[in-house]
Parts: sequence; structure tokens; C-alpha cells
Amino acid sequence: MCFIPSIPPQGQGDPAAPTERNEPVVSPSSSHVLDPWQRPALGEVLGQELWDRMSALEIFRAQKAGELPNPPIYFLTGMRIEDAVPGEIFFALPAHGWLSSPQRTVQDGALAMLADTALNCAIFASTPVGTAVASMDLKANYLRPVVPDGRDLRAYRRVRHIGRTIAVAESEVTNADGKTVVLATGSAMLRSASPANLSKPD
Repeated sequence: MCFIPSIPPQGQGDPAAPTERNEPVVSPSSSHVLDPWQRPALGEVLGQELWDRMSALEIFRAQKAGELPNPPIYFLTGMRIEDAVPGEIFFALPAHGWLSSPQRTVQDGALAMLADTALNCAIFASTPVGTAVASMDLKANYLRPVVPDGRDLRAYRRVRHIGRTIAVAESEVTNADGKTVVLATGSAMLRSASPANLSKPD
């Protein structure tokens, strides 16, 4: 079963859904403001040639600096990299109304997405050039609800173990008041002989 909440127009409670400049997208044939799933995709999936010559850490830093395009998921959700260092990574996500559940809290899946993205990027940022990272599992503990008030959630990820084929990382998601809302752990398989860009998997 799927619920689609009624989101008030901009200026009536919930923030506008994120776009490239956080502005509503208007249909060229009318003045109708398009819902996110009707808008043209923004962002870009990076080609394999970049992953073959740059490490994931270098790519994340270049995306944060605006030197490389960000992936489409950033524009759809508003998620962004705040900092990236070897073995650690920091992400932010506005708790906007588009992530609301029927209970008017931020949907658990959105929180898991933030935790999982940061966790896997932290692992990715610790691998050599040309290594693919394939998620294996994610365990998330939800400690308190998150109100969709438009303020930033932040995810901090740290790699706890990295071997030849398996890596394990943990993360903590905090709300704008600094309170922990999610604790998560996850693991991933490292595949040095596989392309990092999995847009055309075997």
C-alpha cells in the first residue's frame, strides 16, 4: 500500500521540494508547478572513465566543490555532502515535507537512505581507484521521530573495518538540535575487478 500525503503549497507550512536552485519547476505549457516525479531529471551519473582515474574520495570532494556534477538523487531529495576525509564522511538532508509519512514525521526509509548513503560513501572513500562497492546489509535503529520542519539532518559515517573483500561501517544521524535519531551499521563487498559505475552491470 502506498500513501501520498497532501503537501501544502510553498509558503503554507512545508518547504518547497528541492530543485537545482530550490525553486519550483513550472511546466512550459502552463503555469502549473510540476510535482517532483514529473520534473526532468537533474544531475548526472559519472562515467566509468572518471572512476578509473580518480579515487572516490577525490570525486566526492570535487562534487562538493562544484567541479563535478552531483548525482540525480541529490536534486530529488536535497541531500548533499558536507565533508569527506579518508574513512569518514558527512552528509546533510533537509527534513522537508516531501519526506513525510502518513504520521507527519519523516519517513523511516528516508532516514535509512541518508544513513546508507553516507555509510557506503565512507567505505567507497577508503578504497583504491577502480574498486566497486556492493552493499550487503544495513541495520538501522530509530531512536526518536523526526518532524519535517525543513531543518537539516546530518549523518556522520565512520569505517570500522576494511579488508580485502569486506568492509564494515557505522553511522549516526542527528537532527538540527544535535539529538541522535538513527544509529546504523552496514557492510559492503569490495570488488576490485568490477567497474565502479554499475549502470551496465554484468
